[in-house]
Amino acid sequence: MNTVEVGLEQFSFYATLVLAFMLCLVYLGVGLRVLREDTVSGKVTQFYGYSVCLIAVVALLVSAGSLAGALVEWNDPLHTADIMGYPQRSLASFETYKMDVLNPPYGGSQSNPPRYTPDDQTLMRMYEAARTDRIQTVAARVRRAVVTNSVVTLFGIGLFWIHWRWLKRMTILN
Repeated sequence: MNTVEVGLEQFSFYATLVLAFMLCLVYLGVGLRVLREDTVSGKVTQFYGYSVCLIAVVALLVSAGSLAGALVEWNDPLHTADIMGYPQRSLASFETYKMDVLNPPYGGSQSNPPRYTPDDQTLMRMYEAARTDRIQTVAARVRRAVVTNSVVTLFGIGLFWIHWRWLKRMTILN
């Protein structure tokens, strides 16, 4: 992937993010107007209230699934799927790591023998460093997922609770 493709991909991501943010602002504006005014028709208020509750439930389900995945990764960091896009060396044991280093399955055919072959002591240090790095990387990814999904869960619960109570109050008044 060259820098132009990466820049275009980032631009499309941020453009989508800005568009979604603008739509959320419009929806929030409509919602604030509905919550403040009693003159808006009952169907519009019901649609708004139920749609916010539905979105909150979907957000809760998605964040619950992500939390479950993060907990599985936290339990076994050496066997997590890496998102880098290219094969990773196995860190399940020193022997499999050694085989991956000495005979890489993704390097293609080797017509020339490697110029440098590390000894077992050097390979062991490389293995320990790679293992420690993988554990720290997965731990950071899990912490980030737990924090972000917990925030989404709390906001989803709050939105659902506020709007569900509001809908109940509206049905009692009508």
